Amino acid sequence: MFDRSCEPATSAGTAPATRTGLRVRRSPLGARIIFACDTYDAMTSQRPYRAALSAAVARAELVGCAGTQLDPQVVEALLDLLGSPDAAAA
Repeated sequence: MFDRSCEPATSAGTAPATRTGLRVRRSPLGARIIFACDTYDAMTSQRPYRAALSAAVARAELVGCAGTQLDPQVVEALLDLLGSPDAAAA
């Protein structure tokens, strides 16, 4: 059986998360944490093709992606760990 992601549906362990009626598989927690941290690092690091984004802009982007591309609980925890962008500048 296939869901709309074209991956075989499995009956392993936990039920898949659902969003807008589609079956969505939950990535392991460690993978979701690394993905959110890597996303922040990629946005705030200088790249040959673009300047680094400010911490405030990167935070706003994380919040905007929470619940769609990023796990909202992981984003909340990451923002707590990062602290206030004002405190980092001091």
